[in-house]
Amino acid sequence: MARGSDASILVSNRAILWVLLGVGAGAVFGAAGAFSSDASNLRRAVGNALLPGVFLAEASHQVIRQSTTDADGRPDDLLAFAGLLAILAVVALVWRLHGRAAAEVARTIGMTAAVAAIGGLAYAVLTG
Repeated sequence: MARGSDASILVSNRAILWVLLGVGAGAVFGAAGAFSSDASNLRRAVGNALLPGVFLAEASHQVIRQSTTDADGRPDDLLAFAGLLAILAVVALVWRLHGRAAAEVARTIGMTAAVAAIGGLAYAVLTG
């Protein structure tokens, strides 16, 4: 096995859960990719907003983790990681929205904020 892992991890409940989550994420991001070039304004906004919204949700989770975890029990690079995710979100938005109409830019930024808020709420619920 890789890195000296035991073969039993291939059938562990956690491994199966991660595989299922990966398949689900692939379906969601695949649909978002198709939506990003859709003729419908709403679908296009959702497709363009999903990736940067997820990046921002993860960044906010890391900032909250930095502020709520004891210094002895947390990694030292959480804020740097959060900053990198925020930069990636901005780059993704600029890349997808370059040359688009102001209404589409506003719609996509609003959808990005909504996705980030839903993701942040999901993190809060799932992590207690």
